[in-house]
Amino acid sequence: MLRVLKIEGSINEKDLIGFDGNCVTQILGELPSEALLRQACFFFFRYLEKRKIRNPSLFFLTLLAATDQIDEALSKYGQKRRYIIKCCKDSWEFPPTLIKNWEERIALSTNAIISIE
Repeated sequence: MLRVLKIEGSINEKDLIGFDGNCVTQILGELPSEALLRQACFFFFRYLEKRKIRNPSLFFLTLLAATDQIDEALSKYGQKRRYIIKCCKDSWEFPPTLIKNWEERIALSTNAIISIE
């Protein structure tokens, strides 16, 4: 399952961001493309045990930002937080999606390269 919710009003972010063993949740300021959301969800569970970043929530954030640099991911998405992204283990099957532009293709390729290192 991959769920995206728009935040209306104030929330306690620390209660929402995290990983419970089945689902990972992150809060972002802007919404990545659907292809990047799907890939981040898939890579999160596929490479969870092999990750260099110890904190699962930060690992998911770097996948969503298509970078292996935590500071870069936090600066890209950490400022104004308006979307809740929740990804669960049972969400690995997605219908095909069309890559919209070169920027999206580069982000997807970057994630793929980072994930196999």
